[in-house]
Amino acid sequence: MKLQNKPTGFLLLITAFIISFSFLSFKPSDLNKEKFNSYLIKAFENKFGEGDLPDWGVMDPDKDGYEGTRTKAFYEYINTLDFVPERKEVIVAVIDSGFDTDHPDLKDNIWINEIEMNGAAGVDDDNNGYVDDFHGWNFLGNAKYLSLEVTREYKRLKKAGTPKTDPYYQKVMEEYDSKKDETISTSDGVSETLAELIEAEAILKQKGVTTDPEKLQGISMSLPEGKVSDAASIILGVYLFFGMDKNELDRT
Repeated sequence: MKLQNKPTGFLLLITAFIISFSFLSFKPSDLNKEKFNSYLIKAFENKFGEGDLPDWGVMDPDKDGYEGTRTKAFYEYINTLDFVPERKEVIVAVIDSGFDTDHPDLKDNIWINEIEMNGAAGVDDDNNGYVDDFHGWNFLGNAKYLSLEVTREYKRLKKAGTPKTDPYYQKVMEEYDSKKDETISTSDGVSETLAELIEAEAILKQKGVTTDPEKLQGISMSLPEGKVSDAASIILGVYLFFGMDKNELDRT
């Protein structure tokens, strides 16, 4: 993940990005619209030919035989009603590895605990056992590896006194070590890349050049070769490929 401080490397990366984008934006001119619409209708009606995969996520376990969410059955039920149900606000709990509360598509739609938000800092204002739970609670804390299911399984087996010679214990340990090495490697890569970004920004600021990636795109070709150009390449490389600037990478 570490980005090397070499303009040539960034040029190759940017070239690859342009090529990839060209393929992703390709639209075949001979697309058969009727055939496409026919497939969509078949998908909605759960009519599939041999080799096709059903949209099992919306199916009914009892009716369709797939462990879905009964979404399709629910819509069929809605259509039998004589009235349109009143729309109400629904609060959805995210029970997962977490999300970025500052994400532009989420920040204006995240549930707010008004009691805590308007209460005193450092106080459990709503008396639910959690202090300043403005948007819910992170039960995993800031630990690096607890978000991995294999970590919790490893802890469970270790706490239960499972012998290290147990085949299942060995399998869990092998996966745990692999995931841990991967996480540490990614973390180190992010830290090294962040250090390069900080150094690159310092070089540009010293020369009076903007560090804003969007502005850099317009002037990068006119920058003098050497440290200034290399620094701009580092900032642009991270921005174009990861969609991040220094501050966003620092929060990763």
